[in-house]
Amino acid sequence: MAYNEGIDSISIDRASVAAESKNLKLFFSFDYAGRGRWPRAAVISTTLNYKDRSAHFRYNGQPFASTFEVTGCFFVLDWSFVGAKAAMSLADGVADGLFSWAAWPWGPQNMDTYVDGSYLQYLYGKPYMMPV
Repeated sequence: MAYNEGIDSISIDRASVAAESKNLKLFFSFDYAGRGRWPRAAVISTTLNYKDRSAHFRYNGQPFASTFEVTGCFFVLDWSFVGAKAAMSLADGVADGLFSWAAWPWGPQNMDTYVDGSYLQYLYGKPYMMPV
């Protein structure tokens, strides 16, 4: 479950306790688009402060983090606005995987699996976090 609101430690602690009580996993999704560029030290310290909590999601033993646009974390980005193919080449291919927020229709239309299929095609075996 992505956690990207309430950046103070009290909110994060409360969300962690609630997740732990329900055996859910959380990861930070740092909102660069809405809050501006997070200082590198803040991203690292926030992740390191919570990475050992039982509610923090890990991938292959590494603390997992994501962002809305552009740390030693497993780096899964949401660059949905450019699509999967272009996203894999952005920032010199820094992404370890991609995260899509395209789970909801744009206006009055039915959803299909086209977007998911494009991610699977262009990730070449790298992880894809599908929205639900």
